Order: sequence, then structure tokens, then C-alpha cells
Amino acid sequence: MDFAEPYPPIVYPDTMAGELFIEKADVGRFRLTFQQLVAQALSPTESLKVIREAASTAQRRDRGAMDLSRAKWRKSSRRSSSGNCVEIAEICPELSRDANA
Repeated sequence: MDFAEPYPPIVYPDTMAGELFIEKADVGRFRLTFQQLVAQALSPTESLKVIREAASTAQRRDRGAMDLSRAKWRKSSRRSSSGNCVEIAEICPELSRDANA
């Protein structure tokens, strides 16, 4: 987050270990990483296309709706400016992994 002078910019990552406030030198590293992610991200339209194709492929493969009655759900702690958030269904824990490992 950038603020007017005399306040320095900060990074506020929300992690599984809790929230952090990062100031000064490390902010540049986070800003660069974010810019790289934005450059590689699909547009909202392209993202929807990929999601629809994956859902269509899964439906053809499964020949029906997926049973989510036993799925563990995780909800994002952040919301977009329009109020939307993401929920992830952990359907197959054996295929989960820690991205930091």
C-alpha cells in the first residue's frame, strides 16, 4: 500500500500464520512479484474461458455432477472491490500440496 508523505509504503500479506506488516526495503520485492503475476495473469474473459473449458471437460469425464457433500471448503480472507470472494473445495486431499514446500 502506498501512502502520502511522510508515510512509507507497506505490504500487508495475509498468511496461514497470521497477518504481517512489511516496510521499506522488502516492499520493492513484493511490488516486483505482484507486477510479474499481473503480467502473466489471464484477463477475466480468458480466465472464464479456461474455467468453462475445464468444467466442461470434467462433466464429460464424470458424466454428471460431482458430489461435493464431503468436500472441505476454504474461503478466501479477501474480497474484490465488487464484494466477490473465492471458495475452494478440497476434493482430493492426496493431491493437495504446500506451495511453500
